[in-house]
Amino acid sequence: MVCDTIATIIISAYLSSAGDHAALYQGEAEYAFTQTSETDHPYWGQSMFLKGDICYDGNVYVSVPIRYNILTNQLAVITPDGKLPVIPHQDKINWFE
Repeated sequence: MVCDTIATIIISAYLSSAGDHAALYQGEAEYAFTQTSETDHPYWGQSMFLKGDICYDGNVYVSVPIRYNILTNQLAVITPDGKLPVIPHQDKINWFE
C-alpha cells in the first residue's frame, strides 16, 4: 500500500534523525506558553532549553536540551532539529540534571 510505504519512509527518516535518542522523543508535544517578560514563565530557572543529562528508561542521555516546568511538574526535551518541544513519558524518567 502507498500509505504503508509513506509511513515507513517517515518513520525511517525520524529514526535516522533521532538516532539512539529516538525513545526519548516519544511523547506529546509541549504546550506553548506566551511569555510577557523574561521572568513570566513556568520553567525552573529560565525558559530556554539548556543542556542536561537524563536517565530515561534506564538509558543515560548526555547533553540533551531540556527544561523543567514547575507548574506541571514535567520535563521537556527538544527534538534534534530544534523545532518541536516534546514531553517524554514522565514515568520513564529516572533522573535528570
